Amino acid sequence: ESLNPQADDFSCCRFEEETGLHLPEGLVTLYHWHDGQSRRCPTGIFYGMRFMSLQEVLVEWHFWAEEAASDAPVAPAPTDLVKQQPANRHWIPFAEDGDGNFLAIDLDPGPAGHAGQVINFGSNEDHHYVLADNVTELIAWMMRELRAGNHRIVGEHGGYTFNILRPQSGYFLVAPK
Repeated sequence: ESLNPQADDFSCCRFEEETGLHLPEGLVTLYHWHDGQSRRCPTGIFYGMRFMSLQEVLVEWHFWAEEAASDAPVAPAPTDLVKQQPANRHWIPFAEDGDGNFLAIDLDPGPAGHAGQVINFGSNEDHHYVLADNVTELIAWMMRELRAGNHRIVGEHGGYTFNILRPQSGYFLVAPK
């Protein structure tokens, strides 16, 4: 119910023209199904992270592209799959947690990575990791986890949270302690 109607080809083309980036086929397919998720929904479809509309993606992309131009400190890299920098104009955020953190398509990977991989980045993400080879693989993984019952929905703060069950975590990008 919270998913928006599909995005049209014009919206995808507008994004590409404005950013100079080519949207990977899997991401275009996802937006042709639905142009993100309503802001009114307290629970995002990507294990609690809200699926952003293309217009929201464009706004966030502009913000982070400006951040990428600054000389912010870089954390040590835990892997050479993703460039360890606070932001990169070649990262396309598509899901957000409401606290400045995102899932993104990485079009400028580290030396061992590949263009189109899904990564994490944002205000509270000190290290970036590859979460899936591409958005299609991310969706396939999520479907396998849902079918296996590896999810939990908890009512809180007047809404619900949706997350993985094993390993138990309040935020699926953070490893349990």
